[in-house]
Amino acid sequence: ARNPIDKDSSIPLGLHVDNSGQNKIMIDHLENVPDNINIFIHDKVLNIYHNLRVSDYVFNLPSGEYLNRYEIVFRDASADVLGVEENDLNAFEVYYANNIKSIVLVNPKLNEIKSIELFNLLGQSIHTIDNVSQEEYSEYKIENLSTGSYIIKLYTESGSVSKQVLVK
Repeated sequence: ARNPIDKDSSIPLGLHVDNSGQNKIMIDHLENVPDNINIFIHDKVLNIYHNLRVSDYVFNLPSGEYLNRYEIVFRDASADVLGVEENDLNAFEVYYANNIKSIVLVNPKLNEIKSIELFNLLGQSIHTIDNVSQEEYSEYKIENLSTGSYIIKLYTESGSVSKQVLVK
């Protein structure tokens, strides 16, 4: 039980992972939470906000205790802090194309992107691309990645955008 939820509420979430591998955080049941309030899992290590009302948060972790890494919040604070409009966050499409072993960036508004960085789920930087093409469509070859989940982070003039991707 807790006091009523509002957009500034935060609920710490501790995880105990017995076996290394894939995990999932999802909404099973809600009571007394208004439909107009989004529910995000915030990974404080990777600074990722994932909307649990849209989809489950699926990620890989080694076994261990993660008592201070995650929290449930009710707004995407990264957009507030960075001053990035939600439309700008949706303007990019970035993914890892397994068939060509490349990061693909679709930038229809031709926004300036300073760099692209690839992280593993432990928050370690795996690869950085500094010379990002300012075109509508571009590909960046990255080979020799192990199967698993990674985070692609785009750095723009107005802030950064992160997306979790699966490499097969």
